[in-house]
Amino acid sequence: MVALEVVIAKINDLFSGDHPDSYDPNVVTHIWDRLEESETLQQQARHNSMAQVSASPDLDIAFVDAVIGAMESSANQLAQILNNKNLAQKLPGELLPSVYRTLHGVGA
Repeated sequence: MVALEVVIAKINDLFSGDHPDSYDPNVVTHIWDRLEESETLQQQARHNSMAQVSASPDLDIAFVDAVIGAMESSANQLAQILNNKNLAQKLPGELLPSVYRTLHGVGA
């Protein structure tokens, strides 16, 4: 997790526009996970140096696939929340205890 936090810190400055910092770790983590799941990248990493993998055109393809997959997955989950009344009613109750503790601690 420390390595991921370092990557996220470096990437935060690359994003433009008005977005809360809370989105960046989720986006980066999702892309990170999908890149690690790539069988092509797994195979290349086992048999090549990082410089060789970095120069591979397969990296660009895997990256775009990871971004699209992350986008589709997030959109799917968010659509489920908006379209499923039961889920939309339960989710705030699940989130509130942790959110409350964080918010309550801010004023302490």
